[in-house]
Amino acid sequence: IPHDLAAPLLVTPGVQGYKLEMLRRLEKMPIIYSRDYIRSDVIDPVEFRELGRNILDYFIHTGRPPIDRSFMTVKAVLPDEYEQSVFQCHALEPLVRLDGIACSADDRPVYATCFLIRSKHYDLTLLRY
Repeated sequence: IPHDLAAPLLVTPGVQGYKLEMLRRLEKMPIIYSRDYIRSDVIDPVEFRELGRNILDYFIHTGRPPIDRSFMTVKAVLPDEYEQSVFQCHALEPLVRLDGIACSADDRPVYATCFLIRSKHYDLTLLRY
């Protein structure tokens, strides 16, 4: 788990965890890149690989632990060099960035997520309760 996410995930800095990266495409064009950092005590990596789903689907499917809510920050950003290579875009193409922490019903942080979205090619709709 990266040091900057240790406190929000209530773990010791440098503790072992899992990082899941996904790239979603639309007609071969990279549209969404996500990074999830998961506490090692809440996921079975073998079971996760067998299910072959994203992390939220895993928790919904297994029910362990039940995800109750997430807290997200949304902002516009310019891609760094790595993100430019992932998206195959130029340095001045704005992206929408969502950073958040998903929590169980007892307010225990389960995983941290970061989504980068090419908003010029993808519409984003948020639903609030």
